[in-house]
Amino acid sequence: MTTMTLDRKELCHMVGRNIQAQQLQNTLFELGLETEEVNGGEITFEINADRPDLLSVEGVARMLRFYHGIDTKLKIPAVERSDFTCVVDASMKNIRPFITCAIVRDIKVTGSLIKSLMQVQEKLHATLGRDRKKGAIGIHDLDKLSGNIITYRAVNPDGEDFVPLGRRERMTLGRTLKEHEKGIEYGYILKGVGSLPAIYDDTGIFSFPPIINSARTEVTASTRNLLVELTGEDRGAIEKMLNILLYVLSDRGGKICSIKVKTGNSLETEPGLKTERINVTHDYVNSVLGTEFNVPQIRVLLTKAGLGSEQGGRAITVTVPPYRADILHARDVVDDIGRAYGFNNLKPSYPATPTIGELSQNTKFTSAVREVLMGSGFQDLLNFMLTNKDSNYRKMGIAEDSKSVEIGNPYSEQYSTVRTWLLPSLLEVLSNNRNRQYPQNLNEVGQAMLLDDKDDLGCKTVWKAAAVMCSMDAQYNAIKSELQNVVKAFGAKIETPALKHPSFIDGRCASVLINGKNAGIIGEISPAVLRNWGIEMPVSAFEISLDALMGKR
Repeated sequence: MTTMTLDRKELCHMVGRNIQAQQLQNTLFELGLETEEVNGGEITFEINADRPDLLSVEGVARMLRFYHGIDTKLKIPAVERSDFTCVVDASMKNIRPFITCAIVRDIKVTGSLIKSLMQVQEKLHATLGRDRKKGAIGIHDLDKLSGNIITYRAVNPDGEDFVPLGRRERMTLGRTLKEHEKGIEYGYILKGVGSLPAIYDDTGIFSFPPIINSARTEVTASTRNLLVELTGEDRGAIEKMLNILLYVLSDRGGKICSIKVKTGNSLETEPGLKTERINVTHDYVNSVLGTEFNVPQIRVLLTKAGLGSEQGGRAITVTVPPYRADILHARDVVDDIGRAYGFNNLKPSYPATPTIGELSQNTKFTSAVREVLMGSGFQDLLNFMLTNKDSNYRKMGIAEDSKSVEIGNPYSEQYSTVRTWLLPSLLEVLSNNRNRQYPQNLNEVGQAMLLDDKDDLGCKTVWKAAAVMCSMDAQYNAIKSELQNVVKAFGAKIETPALKHPSFIDGRCASVLINGKNAGIIGEISPAVLRNWGIEMPVSAFEISLDALMGKR
């Protein structure tokens, strides 16, 4: 969720209708935006991460104009030609490879526009841009540029210099990373890169993405023409971000002009502002929503949702505007239809095939294991399955292996892999609870995931139970006694042959065999691992797979 605060008077002005505070709250709630606070003339609400087009007053006003029937047709801004070209040097291929640009002319820069641009930039950077790593925005006064060719290329950190925004002295890019507040905050994105990205005009550097723009091209109240450039590691992300920004500026009266982007032998004209077309059927919409809409009614609701439509028999071709980055499937279209109609207006009905709900055997079993552990005085936890390699491997004193499932496009580096075991999650909780009272006895019954070529999905989910005891008396015998209680409660037999493991103290670690099957590990956590987590108390722990217990059950 992302929180937005807007001026209600300005919002109503852009909608073209005076909407009372309570009515506005109700309408926003129906459209999926929950109001947090109304304070004077300001309204604060939450926006789902899948609606980045609503991260500005212009975007929210656009949605409300369609909802109230003020706008009835999709607006695809005209893109005029310009004589500007962006040349992407081959040196950027392995640094920050993608760039997209546009020109916006005849824009009136007001205080409210600057405030809106700053807000939407910040929110887009945090969401689609993944804190500027996937995409970062630069907005410049076009008339302060020299020439009509800009170049995106790699630069020696201690080579050429420029005056960063907010400073008066010239600084190299390397110095900017060390001394400028934005360089200190976002320099991690360029960590390990030998050369640094920069954008030039005929005068020199005017942008250091994704860190800071130059003071030379700063946008002021006298600015009338803008250059908008976005760079990043994900072409799709920066194109979506650009579309959202251009609609904001178009809604403010700006005229959009294209730029030719030359990469090697490829020459593209940007921005594309492309629409998407998705087919839905009359029957599909009604089957999902449980309604009896006819095609004309569905088309009216699509218009109310801000989507275009064409009819072909009982099928409807839906046109998705360029700023809607969230609509990927026909089900997303149906969701918009439902919101336009009002989910509260849908009539509940019993399923055609009544069934009696019941917990699965797996759920019953895992609940039973939790009950046993909680009965022994352990506090039950439910941690995220997503983690990172640093927590899953390095902090545990073990080398990375090829078993972990990596996230291809992670929201952040903190959640870039799926955990392969539960103990790191419990140690992280202990690390966060260093200032709380001891003893701290914690357990978790949860899932981990391992790569498995034999599985249809290429990976398998395994259920495990883990427990930690953290106190001055957290010794091997104490945690073994608790493990024996768990195994005994399910009528299984346990053996604990000695084992060496980097996460545990030598001589105080053992394998766990349940009914003769290798089921896990038990022991006292190594002091080196405890230091990695910043834990100053002894910790003993066990982790077992539930397969053996379930088989006995």
